[in-house]
Amino acid sequence: MDRRRFIAAAGAALTSSLLTTNVQGAPDRVRMGFIGVGAMGTGNLSAAIAAGAEPTAVCDVYQPNLDKCVALAAKAGR
Repeated sequence: MDRRRFIAAAGAALTSSLLTTNVQGAPDRVRMGFIGVGAMGTGNLSAAIAAGAEPTAVCDVYQPNLDKCVALAAKAGR
């Protein structure tokens, strides 16, 4: 990607974000799903909960990690 395309894309992204900041009916809550909740994923889940995000889905192939993060989300009332 050359500099002109980058600047054009960045300008388009900035313009669209400025125009959509006050959208009527936009949800007040941020909902997130987490895939792969090992050590780093558990930290990300904890940080998201602390920031006020609502975890809506947790997925991991390793059952102990999954159980731990489901309990963490449940403890936070999610």
